[in-house]
Amino acid sequence: MQITMKRLGILTLAICLLAALMFGWHSVAQAASWWPPSKDYQGCELTVYASEKKDIQKDLASVGAYVNLFKVADAKAEDDYEAFKYEYVAAFGDGPVPTPGVDDADAKEKWQEIAREAALVVEKGDSGAPTGSGDFLEPGYNVKMSKLDDGIYLAVILSHEPGTSDWAKDESGSATGSTTIKTARNEYTFMPQLVALPSKDPYPKDGPIASSNPGPWLTELTINLKPDLKDRYGSLVIKKNVVNDAKYSIKPVSFLFHVTGIQPDGTAYGPNGEGNYVTIQYSGGESATETLEHILAGTELTVTELPLSEASWGLKSDNDQKVTILGDGKTEVSTVEFTNEYKPAKGFAVNNEFELQKIGDDTDDWDWVWTQVTPESVRTEPTG
Repeated sequence: MQITMKRLGILTLAICLLAALMFGWHSVAQAASWWPPSKDYQGCELTVYASEKKDIQKDLASVGAYVNLFKVADAKAEDDYEAFKYEYVAAFGDGPVPTPGVDDADAKEKWQEIAREAALVVEKGDSGAPTGSGDFLEPGYNVKMSKLDDGIYLAVILSHEPGTSDWAKDESGSATGSTTIKTARNEYTFMPQLVALPSKDPYPKDGPIASSNPGPWLTELTINLKPDLKDRYGSLVIKKNVVNDAKYSIKPVSFLFHVTGIQPDGTAYGPNGEGNYVTIQYSGGESATETLEHILAGTELTVTELPLSEASWGLKSDNDQKVTILGDGKTEVSTVEFTNEYKPAKGFAVNNEFELQKIGDDTDDWDWVWTQVTPESVRTEPTG
């Protein structure tokens, strides 16, 4: 996950924090001559977006995503030159933060470890109350926090809707410090994110951020988080109900359904965008089902039953049924139901049946072939 600052471009975690990097540590008994920037200075302002993409913002808002901001370290201005040094607040550590040097090749990894350790304190419940908090609500889908003291802050993203967010574990079951949010469409992973207030512009434009960079210190920052994104999948169950089956002895019969739809990216569902065909083999009882699996969550489907003989199999439900595939961890299986009433036909009747057949000897193409069968395939006499 990366961080984006308005006016700053895309920054890594390490670069973001190098905005206030210094070497060595000593206490400052009084305000430095160059800081604060004015007599009426009341701290920094931070605006947080869970993502820079509007569709992801809306998706996260659907489960009540919010941010908690925790102060990890105080920032102290040096007396002799324009730079800051950081010291842990009591809940997160003791003494100076082990900030890596500007030229440290492993600076990014070291900052990520500092962020992970801070997030584990929050996960354990040892951090105390957050410094600031807010929900990502429309229309702006951002959280703005003002009058923040100078320092290093940890942003933690979770959600209000029960069962949709949690602290992430690795394959061995160990805590990672990251959080996950599951919506009906996607699963998002937010790495622990640190931000230093105040900060500076990068120099050159795409270069590192350092306290020696030209330009003023920035006290109003906007960050756009970039969570790792993983698609979620659900299943579709098609259920065939039969009414009055007990009155008659019915030989096995096939019901055929055509499933079409639009996926979240706007493309048509199914091989070559032509949907899928599903056959339900009915051989008695009240119902029979068939399941389509691994459908991208958020796909909007229309399920159409292709007709059998109207004389014997009257469709009592809607012929076209619409459903949206969910993958929210609670209702991952979406169901549509079709009901037929079986009545033996008077006089001559036929059944329409469908069979998947290969088209040609030198091709891998298959298609559904429609045939009509004689009434002998269905016995219409009562059983009792």
